[in-house]
Amino acid sequence: QTFPKLLIFLDTSESVALYEFPSGFLVEELKTFLKLLIQQLQSTVVQARRIKWSYGGAHFSDRVEPFSSVTRDAMQFLQSVNSISYIGRGTFLDCALRNMTEQVKMAASDRPLLQFAVVVTDGHITGSPCGGVQQAAENAKAAGIKVFSVATGFENMEEELLQVASTPVELYRKNYTAHPNGNRQFTINRITDIIVSVFCYSAQHILMSSGVTCPS
Repeated sequence: QTFPKLLIFLDTSESVALYEFPSGFLVEELKTFLKLLIQQLQSTVVQARRIKWSYGGAHFSDRVEPFSSVTRDAMQFLQSVNSISYIGRGTFLDCALRNMTEQVKMAASDRPLLQFAVVVTDGHITGSPCGGVQQAAENAKAAGIKVFSVATGFENMEEELLQVASTPVELYRKNYTAHPNGNRQFTINRITDIIVSVFCYSAQHILMSSGVTCPS
């Protein structure tokens, strides 16, 4: 059986961690965003059948720290989110994207039908030792990852966020914001709807064989 995979990459660099007082407050808000997103995905159904997801994640600054290997256990993944504490320091966004792509390639033998990623960042970068954001993002897309680009808040570098997003950017960027609360739920609803729709129609030949059709 094929499981759609969702990778989460969360920016916990200094520009995010120190954005609001007290230090780390915004990171805690971003963790709440991730939990709510996963909970909403877990509750999605297609004709009374729940989609079985697998999840994995890391947070990053000028280094990448995994917080969960890929798992089908949503509760285990949510517990792993609690363990995230901000790294601080600078931001190498291109290295985080490269790490994400490498994870997908290493798991190619067990490749699911569709692979999604949600990258949450303010887009502020302090260096590009891994070839630059644009090239790293193109490599991720070439590996078959559909990447949603979510801003941590309202003060962000939109050009970098657009580079991260898959095309069409109207689907994968769309001014998504993880904080504050008023924008958070719109972002969660929109991303969930798109992921479910893309998965459903891409997998329709499999789902129909078990008597399931996509919503119109």
